[in-house]
Amino acid sequence: MGPWSDQAWLHALDPLNAVLARALLGEHEAATAILAGRRTAATVRALVEQAFADTRTTTEALLRRTPPAGQPACRAGCAFCCAIPVLVQPPEALYLALHLRARLHADTLAALVARLCQRVEARRGWTLEQRRTRQRRCVFLTADGRCGMYDARPLACRGYTSQSAEACQEDRDPIPVHDGVMSATSGVSYGLAEATAALGLESARYELESAVLCAFEVPDATARWLRGERVFTGCEQLRSRERRVEPVAAADASDHKPRHNFLAHRHLW
Repeated sequence: MGPWSDQAWLHALDPLNAVLARALLGEHEAATAILAGRRTAATVRALVEQAFADTRTTTEALLRRTPPAGQPACRAGCAFCCAIPVLVQPPEALYLALHLRARLHADTLAALVARLCQRVEARRGWTLEQRRTRQRRCVFLTADGRCGMYDARPLACRGYTSQSAEACQEDRDPIPVHDGVMSATSGVSYGLAEATAALGLESARYELESAVLCAFEVPDATARWLRGERVFTGCEQLRSRERRVEPVAAADASDHKPRHNFLAHRHLW
């Protein structure tokens, strides 16, 4: 039996933390099973697509129970949040590189990689605060403001659902978000990180554009990550003036059970 097989502690959690914890446990189990087999590029695809499917299933269930006033206001072409710094895990970056290689013409792909190089170099060493104030729209946005990788967008993007277009347009702080959706997506993300870390795979979170550029430029990046190499060492990890922004451990090493205060760091994505 696994260290989290006794789930009686779930009943002590408040509703949002319970959503997060169940998502974490489900994703941890699914990701561990996928990584138990032969590891190839198809493994990375299966790993990330499973995480996306888990997120979608829970999110759709939550939104069915959400009144109209609490539904997300996000629409295609609404890209106000696409200047917010985004963190991704190694399998997400590798999946994005695989996805884009399979779908873009060689010339289009080369132009995208060149834009990634320029963007990463221009922002090297920026703090989290500098990234927020010197807003730069995501390099994957198309000219009409739509996401150019929507089907493969990271978990962080899937979990950020504003409930007010006006608040986004006015750049209010904070933006009202659907807490249930964010909790579920955070849980899936933590579960994926826990599963990969437990198997000795690189599991830290890195800035989106820096990590995807690394996935494109490092030879055999996918195979090397699956062998346990630290492929993304040197990629940007978002830093604050006060402290470095680090991924939050999802379990307490003393008892191997997820902590109850899951939501304390949800805005660090």
